[in-house]
Amino acid sequence: MAELEAVLMRPRLRTLFERAGVEAMEFLAEFRELAEIIEPDPTDIPVRDENDRIFLELAAARPPVDFLITGDRDFEWRRYADVPVISPALFVKTILS
Repeated sequence: MAELEAVLMRPRLRTLFERAGVEAMEFLAEFRELAEIIEPDPTDIPVRDENDRIFLELAAARPPVDFLITGDRDFEWRRYADVPVISPALFVKTILS
């Protein structure tokens, strides 16, 4: 959640939220209400950027997560540990609507 908040504060994303008429912090607050927070188990899934390991561990969590939401180009595979990887835009367009 901390990384999501930091990312939402990036100027480029703030501009996109403003254009959409959405307040980023309100979005984050609503997202927190809907999200189920889990503690993943460590995994040895190969990863280029060690800072991304937590996301791969989430993909391998039990019970499994529904999907990973990221615009990070390191996640170019469409699935990790059988979990779909979707873009933030697709999440907003299809999941939240």
